[in-house]
Amino acid sequence: MLFNPIEGKRRVDVTGSRTANDWAQQIKRLVYIEYTEAEKITIVMENLNTHAGASLYKTFEPQEPRRILDKLDFQSTPKHGS
Repeated sequence: MLFNPIEGKRRVDVTGSRTANDWAQQIKRLVYIEYTEAEKITIVMENLNTHAGASLYKTFEPQEPRRILDKLDFQSTPKHGS
């Protein structure tokens, strides 16, 4: 689920699994389709092992993750906060 409380937007995508590839595809869509004009996107996310820049490198060619990561500011939920 992606949620932007400031704009009142929410997107829920149901997949058959919860893999690094699934997460990477969602982040790519966020950067290139939903917030193309944004200079920086702050993402607050749970502490799951798939929620990492390494997932982008596992999924895409090496130059693609760098372009995506340059637009992102990752923040994790506080421990025991999710």
